[in-house]
Amino acid sequence: MVELTGETTVHTLTPGLAALPATALSDQGIIATAAADDPASRGQRRFAPR
Repeated sequence: MVELTGETTVHTLTPGLAALPATALSDQGIIATAAADDPASRGQRRFAPR
């Protein structure tokens, strides 16, 4: 899977499709990161602790 690294990745997509999918992926990344950092959710993590 290709990781979005910021605005530069968005500009490689077609303009009509750039805004919404990139925002959705960014939001999911933020939520996933917050969940991974939340001690209450560590029991449900799929990956081994770092």
